[in-house]
Amino acid sequence: MSRLPVPGLSIEAQPDDILLAMLVWGEARGEGDEGRAAVAWVAKNRALKRDRPIRKVILAPYAFSAFNQADPNRVKMLDPEAHDAPSIWTRCYDIAQDSLSG
Repeated sequence: MSRLPVPGLSIEAQPDDILLAMLVWGEARGEGDEGRAAVAWVAKNRALKRDRPIRKVILAPYAFSAFNQADPNRVKMLDPEAHDAPSIWTRCYDIAQDSLSG
């Protein structure tokens, strides 16, 4: 079961699972599952290699364009189902969960 971004919370305050799903949705929602998974694993691998929490990797300045202040996807990530089919968010969330669980 997918969860949506928490209403009223900024991107930076979202839980890690939502933050990773936002990354996948913001960077790769138009890709197939392989492309989506690749984005999730890039973040996870950077976190593991640098021994940093995944949220710090995702939110690092200019690490992922969808999180840049000027990127039009940034605001859309807070309400993904209003900007794309709900099934797209669900799939992005599921892929993010899979990468978090290994």
